[in-house]
Amino acid sequence: MIGQLRKLLWWALGVFISVFILGVLFSRFDARSVLDVAGDAWKLPLGMALILSVSANLALSSWQWRTTYNELGYKIPLGEHIFVKSALYPLRAALPLRAGDLGRAFYMSINHHVPTALSIGVQGIILITNLSILLYMSIIGFLVAELYIFSILALLLLVVLVITVVIGRNTLVRFGKVDFENGNWFERQVEKMKPVAGISLGSLMPIALLGLTTLLAQIVTFSLIAMSFNVPIPPQKVFAYTPIIMLAGSLPISLMGLGIREWTTLKLLALFAEPETLLSMGIMFSVVDQLFLAFIGLIALPPFIFSCRSKDWPSVREW
Repeated sequence: MIGQLRKLLWWALGVFISVFILGVLFSRFDARSVLDVAGDAWKLPLGMALILSVSANLALSSWQWRTTYNELGYKIPLGEHIFVKSALYPLRAALPLRAGDLGRAFYMSINHHVPTALSIGVQGIILITNLSILLYMSIIGFLVAELYIFSILALLLLVVLVITVVIGRNTLVRFGKVDFENGNWFERQVEKMKPVAGISLGSLMPIALLGLTTLLAQIVTFSLIAMSFNVPIPPQKVFAYTPIIMLAGSLPISLMGLGIREWTTLKLLALFAEPETLLSMGIMFSVVDQLFLAFIGLIALPPFIFSCRSKDWPSVREW
């Protein structure tokens, strides 16, 4: 009961932070002007940005998940990974701390007999890989923006992340064989997660490459959004600043990054356009990168929930 209340309070805090920041922004700038700017945006690059974002966040990201599970011996079709990824977007919007992502572990356990601990390990691999890429790109972005303190902080976070991974991997490798009949619960879960530590550096390269490709696609997406609003941002600036905007939006302190993503866009790109235009850009990036995917994910959510209740679907379905 206390745990559920804590999660509810964290979710409520995230909603409050998003609403508060957006409220402050709209109180400072004319809301009608922001809406007018959004309505006058060039629709062709905006449509291209939407298509690219959906393709990157669903197809490329799901391909990354498929590659990781394949390395561990679970040959799950790409279409099924896309289905799961789609259904998780609205869950991530509804649950705090991205807890909706745990729905994948539950799904894989029921439909493909993947140990939950192993799926959490896979999630850790992908999260660490993508976060490392994002931090590295953000370091470059902070240097370009002459925000040296933030660049140092990002570098420290990256170093801590790498050290933690090395220690964690070595701990898993050295973990002794567990007697499943007599071992305690924690030891059994660690034993189930051990195959994750066996993934070689060479096997991690395609996983990292897919993560980098997804990030580059999102950078191009932001560039197309800037084009649709006729904001002349130099390519090197887009390349440097977009990872920072994405990193800020991925912090688990708001609802889907709303508010924080828009505020970061305003601060980083203040020299390139009027505040109302930048606020419209930030909102559009949130719509394209998160909200639209959560909306279409509602279509996949009911069959996803049903599949988690029935072990016979969709494992018997052809993809």
